[in-house]
Amino acid sequence: MHRTRFWLAALLLLSWTSPAIAGNLRGQVTADGLPVAMVTVAAEGPNGLQVAARTDSLGLFDLGDLPAGAYALRAGDHPLFEGLTRQVEV
Repeated sequence: MHRTRFWLAALLLLSWTSPAIAGNLRGQVTADGLPVAMVTVAAEGPNGLQVAARTDSLGLFDLGDLPAGAYALRAGDHPLFEGLTRQVEV
């Protein structure tokens, strides 16, 4: 059986408009190099902050206006990605 690879790319974009907001997490969810649409990407960050977004038809997501800190990213509602987490820093 071909093993499905999980790639969750998170790109940090800094926001200079407010010192309380550090930036955005943007990325793409793929399986075997192909984009995966309609997956909920959830991030849990500082002080229990939780945010989520759904991927579009290209597997892209954008979690905006996040405070600085460490975040655990999960693509939680798809069986291919069950239990997989990426740690990122904003």
